[in-house]
Amino acid sequence: MNTLQELKEYTKDLTVLYVEDSAPLLKQLGSFLEKIFKKVYLASDGLEGLDSYKLHLPNIVITDLTMPKLTGHELISNLKKIDPNIKIIIISAHSDAQNLLESIHIGVSDFIPKPIDNKLLQNALLKVSNEIKGISQIDIDKLNNEKDIFKKLNIISKSKVAIEFVNQYRGVPIVHNGYIIDAKNGKITVHVPYIQTLAIKYQKQTVIESDLLDTPIETTLSNIDKNTREIELSNFTELKYSSKKRKLLRVEIDENFVLVVHLKDKKIDAVVHDVSLNSISITINTKELMIKEMDELDLAFGITLFNDKNIGKIEINERIYTKGKVFKVEKNNDGSLNIVLLFELNKVNSTLLERYIHRREIIIINEFKDLRKRYII
Repeated sequence: MNTLQELKEYTKDLTVLYVEDSAPLLKQLGSFLEKIFKKVYLASDGLEGLDSYKLHLPNIVITDLTMPKLTGHELISNLKKIDPNIKIIIISAHSDAQNLLESIHIGVSDFIPKPIDNKLLQNALLKVSNEIKGISQIDIDKLNNEKDIFKKLNIISKSKVAIEFVNQYRGVPIVHNGYIIDAKNGKITVHVPYIQTLAIKYQKQTVIESDLLDTPIETTLSNIDKNTREIELSNFTELKYSSKKRKLLRVEIDENFVLVVHLKDKKIDAVVHDVSLNSISITINTKELMIKEMDELDLAFGITLFNDKNIGKIEINERIYTKGKVFKVEKNNDGSLNIVLLFELNKVNSTLLERYIHRREIIIINEFKDLRKRYII
């Protein structure tokens, strides 16, 4: 059974709302959707789309981003207030950093770039319709008793139940649901949203997580089909710890970030790797210090923020003072120490650091977006 035939089986009892301000595209894609869905609702702007959703409560929403009255992101924000679990697919020619970042954070099901590739759209619709119907033919007892990783994934693939794919780009987590569409010869073929495909291409690997699995599974990239964007993965390794624990955003710092560390009035030279709202990762090069878990260090952060005014972008330098408790210490071969420190900030300082992290996230996602120029997918 090909993808379109399979899709019709899953969507024939579902309804969909398509929001698009381009009349020709609305008509063209609307005609296709009417062939596979029980009912299709069309809207030519964000406000009309919101009114239509409230009236009809469709199972799936497909929307453009740049629209009059309500933008795509404004529409999605309103839809999420009505139903936090609504399945949303974005179709847009505008995949700039802010759009990609917002799409990641608001939890859309997929992001399809324009011009629309029919195969990509069909795969996205198949994924969300599977999730809606909760189709699962998994033999849980067989799955739990199976010890071989690949065989476990093969069992999961037969139901196309949604699983989670986790990647990192310079500290920014890229996490989306996808599904296994085939499993044979020691490899699995998967479909994930476009953004996740870029992340897997960059890292040359991904981590699969699911409540159906005892542990997260790390797997390496074998191939990406440039026509269907289907991904082939191999070499499966069970991990001890869930990568989802890093969902509290840890970003790599920029050249303007300054950290001053003191231990009992002694200044310590430290190299900063990344920072979150409650932790910082550093390397201390001195071999003379004895630092152990639960030790407290005095920390002073120097961060640079920017305010956009009519006269231009104004640079604002801020200082944050706190105490950091050693959470983890690892000794390197050269005697240096990799240390993770946990800290707590008051509301004012937490807001300052949050602004810094958000700005770094935008910059990093902008770099992530540029992967499209290096990787033709």
